[in-house]
Amino acid sequence: MTTVTRPPTFFFSTTNPNNPHAIARSKARRATYKTWVGAMPSLHADINTTALSLVAAWSLPEGHIKSGLRAIHRLESLPKVKAIQDTHCLLDIESLIAIDQPMSALTALTDETLDFIDT
Repeated sequence: MTTVTRPPTFFFSTTNPNNPHAIARSKARRATYKTWVGAMPSLHADINTTALSLVAAWSLPEGHIKSGLRAIHRLESLPKVKAIQDTHCLLDIESLIAIDQPMSALTALTDETLDFIDT
């Protein structure tokens, strides 16, 4: 007798459609991500003014809000990561900040370097 093992329909445990906790957290990540994207100021707007208005609305520290806004903006330079995030919302804002902060320390990011990071 041969036993056939079906591959899982998910790759990460955080996306397990059979785990109600994973489902709830996934919905929360998606809602939070949409909130951050919706709060993004235009490129001509003052990030300090935007951050201060969000401090009052979200009750989060100003530094965290600025870091989050920069992280969301960073996704524009990482189109593959952005496409995955827009589709699956695998990363929470803290993870996006963790990606952005070391990249912010890099000087003279070329298109080639960004493409390498984005793979």
